[in-house]
Order: sequence, then structure tokens, then C-alpha cells
Amino acid sequence: MYLGLIGVFLGVMYTGFLRLSYNGLGDIAVFLGFGPVMVYGAAYMQNQSVDLFTTLLFSIPVGIFIALVLFINCFQDYNADKATNKNSWVVRLAGPGEKANYRIPFKVWEYSMIIAFAIIAFGSIKINPVASIALLPIFLFYFASKKGRSWLNEWEKEDANIEQLP
Repeated sequence: MYLGLIGVFLGVMYTGFLRLSYNGLGDIAVFLGFGPVMVYGAAYMQNQSVDLFTTLLFSIPVGIFIALVLFINCFQDYNADKATNKNSWVVRLAGPGEKANYRIPFKVWEYSMIIAFAIIAFGSIKINPVASIALLPIFLFYFASKKGRSWLNEWEKEDANIEQLP
């Protein structure tokens, strides 16, 4: 029950009273709500007891991946978020200029993905080899990262038509 209350609190406070999404804490709230809180709750409901370390270890990549969905979406919302003082991490990291410097937020995305995959690999080796199936998306990450770097190179050109870039 407490986990449910924590989840509801995080969800309501995301855009509600605390406006976590407007002060850069929204990604952390999503990480907690969809990572440790949800995975721990699901594990407890299925087993009626939970190994805290194992559950926490495997919930961190889940939270990172879900938070990164929001994070990557903020790239396209940069101008709107900046105009409405929604200080997402992309707005904070991309700089104050008219043309966003996406290189730093992109690095945050890449390093977060690497950390998540490293945790999964560690857990697969030390706790449960079956969990290594969660490493399959690493191939998609490789291609997405390569495509993202290519897009950044186009974005940073002086004559880039930023209206035409995805």
C-alpha cells in the first residue's frame, strides 16, 4: 500500500503542487516511480517477499530507460520548454543560446544507457544469467547512438536548416 501511495504522490507532484517537471526533478520522479517503486511493488505482489538488493539492482535500468524516454522527448520540446520556463534537463544542459547545444544532453543519454546496460550485465553475471536477455537492445542502442551523432554533426553546421532536421 505504501508503494502505491508513493507512486500516486510522485505522479501528482510531477505537474501538480511541486511541479517536479518544471524544476528538473521530473526525470528523477519518473525514474523512482517507474523503476524502484514499480519493480519492487511488482516483485512483492508476485512473491510476497523481496530481496531488496536484487530488486533494486534490476529496477535501476528499468527506471533509467523509462526516464530516458522523457529525456529524449525533451530534445524536440526544447524551444517550447524554454519559452514556458520548464527547466527540463535538456533545457538546462543545452545552454542559453537561441540554437541549443545538444551535444551535452546527448552524452548524458549515451552514458545513462551504458550505465543501465552495465548494471544488467553485472546482474546477469552475479545473480541471474537469464537476465542477460535484457541486453539485446544494446544493438539498437548502438545504431541509435550512431544515428544521433550523425544528426548532431548536421545540427552543429553553420548552414544547417534546423527547421528541416528531425
